Amino acid sequence: MEFKKEEIIIFEEIKKYIYNHNNILICSHKSPDGDAIGSAISIKKFIENCRNINNDLVNTNVKVLFPTEISYQYKWLTENEDIIIAETNLKLAEEAFKSADLIIASDFNEPLRLSMCKDFFETSKAKKVVIDHHPLFNNEYDVIYNSTETSSASELVFNLLSYINLNCIDDVVAIYLYIGIITDTGSLSYSCNYASTYNAISILIGTGIKGDEIHNKIFNYFPIEKTRLLGHILKDKLVVNPEYHYSYYTLTKKELCEYGYKPGYLSNVVNYALNINNIFVAASFEEKEDGITKISFRSRDGYKVNQIARDYFGGGGHMYASGADYKGSIEDAVKLFEEIIKLNINKIDCCR
Repeated sequence: MEFKKEEIIIFEEIKKYIYNHNNILICSHKSPDGDAIGSAISIKKFIENCRNINNDLVNTNVKVLFPTEISYQYKWLTENEDIIIAETNLKLAEEAFKSADLIIASDFNEPLRLSMCKDFFETSKAKKVVIDHHPLFNNEYDVIYNSTETSSASELVFNLLSYINLNCIDDVVAIYLYIGIITDTGSLSYSCNYASTYNAISILIGTGIKGDEIHNKIFNYFPIEKTRLLGHILKDKLVVNPEYHYSYYTLTKKELCEYGYKPGYLSNVVNYALNINNIFVAASFEEKEDGITKISFRSRDGYKVNQIARDYFGGGGHMYASGADYKGSIEDAVKLFEEIIKLNINKIDCCR
């Protein structure tokens, strides 16, 4: 594989850090999605392969941490892995940050995304490496590998690991990287107009993994509760405004409880709202504890919802897929959302 000169410089720096530190903590954001899980765990499995195949990194201790629980569709990936979940063992999470001499942060662009682990991350004396494809607003790290023109953090990790030792990317590592790429591109339906993405997929499939089986486990095997919740949203909760080209739905804590909600049940459901003809912006609003409204934004055709998420709701993310934890009621969040869209209608119209 060929890499740019500036990439090679970064790869050499990260490689040096990995080989010169014994206690590595790999962490990613709260509500971990496929890219967070894939990019983080693939690094851990790769280091273990380097140890077993080349007798490298024999004294290296590697831990993986996520702030919050892993949703149902990814449980099969982590059930045999020793993963630290901060919300269920905050003391262990704090100790992991304190004992680390190298922290690799994957798939997030600011410490706030670590939720209750934010202070642990910021006060840690460990060296910090960031691997991410979101716009980066904080440059106070030792090494940064960032590219917004890349499908996923997992593709960036693939580039890094391929450079260090392609032979240590076996079918196990490949599964995690593949999942990260396909979930962050909607099964190669967006953020995937790069030849490098398909080259990575080709190499990963070449390790022997079964793309169709992986896809079914993640996207196609629904618990009945998720299916019924989806039906409720589409029939009773979806609001469509064709004049201003937006749609959204809301869900209260009571509704989530009635339908047996579990983390992951609403993954990408907001895309149904966006897929309506002549709709350019969509959002979902979920009532959470402590007066928080969880919001997911989706858009297309040039409308940048990451700016809305960041400037008005204290969130962030991709240009066309972002989110926020809004400190306020669903009613206030929806009112603000509609006001913003109507004020910016010309930006939507110009994309038609």
